[in-house]
Amino acid sequence: MGRYYSGSIEGKFWFGIQESNDIENLINIQANDPKLLWIGCNCYIEDEKDDYCKDCYDSLEDFLDKEGEDIENGIHFYEDNEIVYEIDEGHLQELNETLTTIEESFDDHLKELCNKLPNNLQNAFDGHFSEITTYVSEKENQSLGKMATYCLGRQIKACLENEGQCFLYCEL
Repeated sequence: MGRYYSGSIEGKFWFGIQESNDIENLINIQANDPKLLWIGCNCYIEDEKDDYCKDCYDSLEDFLDKEGEDIENGIHFYEDNEIVYEIDEGHLQELNETLTTIEESFDDHLKELCNKLPNNLQNAFDGHFSEITTYVSEKENQSLGKMATYCLGRQIKACLENEGQCFLYCEL
């Protein structure tokens, strides 16, 4: 259960705490508009004037024969359930400033734990944040929402520093 993010970095949004667009709390950026996909083959629609995916079907009749039962109200497509962010090095200074502001609310022990994080944080499932999340969840004076945003920000920062860009696909 839950929503995931993938791309240059991977992880899971904190259930009930973190929105899919949490990146927008870290830097001034807007997600790309969700894309439309064809029913059946799930290919992205390149030209909205088309009636079917010309890469996967020979004709409209072929498409309707194979996918007709899944089509409702004559609509041959659906909206993707993810938003996409393309983050480049131009956002690094703003991201560092936001992370510093968040860190100012941390107690000394939490700051120590954060300072021990490695510079390779592409995969949040590797357990790098386990000690931090355990500590924060036991402390009433630490905000889980702020910590969730911070962990995502540290992943993005590491990716920008290591690769110069960060592409992120966020489930809605």
